[in-house]
Amino acid sequence: MHTSRALAHSALLTLLATGALSACSTADNAKPSEEAGAKTAFVAGEYRATGQYPTPGGLQGIGVTLTLDEKGIITKLEVDPKAETGNSVQFQGKFASGIRAEVVGKPITELDVDKVSGSSLTSKGFNQAVAKIIEKAQA
Repeated sequence: MHTSRALAHSALLTLLATGALSACSTADNAKPSEEAGAKTAFVAGEYRATGQYPTPGGLQGIGVTLTLDEKGIITKLEVDPKAETGNSVQFQGKFASGIRAEVVGKPITELDVDKVSGSSLTSKGFNQAVAKIIEKAQA
C-alpha cells in the first residue's frame, strides 16, 4: 500500500511538472503583440525607412514606404530599389515586383519576409526597414 501511494504521488508530480513546462513553452512562443504590456496600437499613416543588407558585391540598401491603419494592417506598400550595380539591381527589381502581393492586407507585426521572386538577400534589408517602421508607428 505504501508503494502505490508513492507511485500516485510520483505520477501527480510528473503531471504537474509537465503542465508547468507546457505553460512555459506557450509563453515563450507568444508573439510580441500578445505579451503583457506590449504595444499593439499603431498611429495610422505613411512611414518610410531604409534597410541595409550585405551581399557579395557589398552593402546594399532598399527603401520601404508603407501605409498602416490603426491596427497595424498594411494598406499600401512602395519599395524603392537603391542598388546601382551588379546582381543586386536585378534581384531588387524582382523583389519590388513581387513583394506587394505578399504583405498588403497583413499585420505589420506578423511579417517575416524570407524570399520573394528569387531574391533572398533583399528580404533582409526589407525586414530591417519594417522593424524601423514598427518602432516609429507604435502608439
